[in-house]
Amino acid sequence: LYSRVYYSFGNTIKPVIISQFFLLTAVLGAYIFTPRIGVVAFGLFFALGIMVQNLLLLTFLHSYVLIPFKTLLKDFLKLVLACVIMIACVYPLNLLALHPLAILLLGAGFGVFVYFSCLYLLGVFKYTGLNKKLL
Repeated sequence: LYSRVYYSFGNTIKPVIISQFFLLTAVLGAYIFTPRIGVVAFGLFFALGIMVQNLLLLTFLHSYVLIPFKTLLKDFLKLVLACVIMIACVYPLNLLALHPLAILLLGAGFGVFVYFSCLYLLGVFKYTGLNKKLL
């Protein structure tokens, strides 16, 4: 999404260069740390690369559009809190003596419910009801 703002202003080189930082972080981190921590390094450094890319894109975006950084940071922290609460609620399901597929389905359903409930309670989005005209 951030890259598209650059593209709409005719700047294609900045997002491309910044995406190279994502690749560098993800590939180099996975290459160095996979022997030490295993396959978890791929996911960890992919996520870290995405964070680096988004941070760099946001850093240089202010010259194109006005960005409410306080609002973005506040909403981001609410999303992180909702993720932590969801993990805390779903992780104990692994202790149940059920079939792995049942645990996966139960955890996914419960996780989605907890995550969106937290976002609703934190005010990240508001449920406005169903539009009866569309039905």
